[in-house]
Amino acid sequence: MNKLFVSVYAEDEVQEFAELKVYGKNIDASVCEIQLRMSKEALLGFATYAIRIANTTDDDFRHHWQVEPLSDILAGQPLGFFLTNSSPSFVIMCNQLNEKIKNEKIWGQEIPAKNKFRFKYEIPLEVNENVYEPFEIGFANIVDIKVIDKESKDITNRCGSIVLRINRNGLLEYGKNLLRLAHNYEVTKHYLLSHVKGSGNEYNMGILLLEDSSQLRIICVDNGNIFNHIKNFEENT
Repeated sequence: MNKLFVSVYAEDEVQEFAELKVYGKNIDASVCEIQLRMSKEALLGFATYAIRIANTTDDDFRHHWQVEPLSDILAGQPLGFFLTNSSPSFVIMCNQLNEKIKNEKIWGQEIPAKNKFRFKYEIPLEVNENVYEPFEIGFANIVDIKVIDKESKDITNRCGSIVLRINRNGLLEYGKNLLRLAHNYEVTKHYLLSHVKGSGNEYNMGILLLEDSSQLRIICVDNGNIFNHIKNFEENT
């Protein structure tokens, strides 16, 4: 099986735009904040799949991946994580964004590092359906998505889907930064991602969100395991 060893250490310059939008009833995506409330296992799972996709495709490959909440009959973990019952669906559209950052040096805050040393993370580039990946053990790779409007009200129940449009290189850098965050994981810590309309105090996660994108905040949360969210899960696996 082909394997990739990802070195995570130095903070890199942001080189790619991404677009994040929420779709639903009477929602202005540009003034919403999307919160990805993620366990450490979910961060590792999402990072693994993001890096895997980026390294097994090219810039001309256009595709999308969709994660449905556990309450849906099509629920699964095609991006390395499960979604709670109350979450909207999450979609990645790869290589479907034309905007490019040119002649700009754009930085965000560095993710606070408890461990300054370089580390390597092993990612199999092919999925073996008969073998659990490390982040899957215990079924704790769960993400809970919340959507907050400009008045700080939770409007998640009005949302149908969250869509991230991102190019291959942006997905690679985003995945590497998810690994960095997981490596320095602390429950309750939260990270607002760099945005064109931001103040400069956001965090560098390898991408810069376009002006009309929703804000994106990653929050480190213990979401329990899948058995806390769906009954008889073991009967369906």
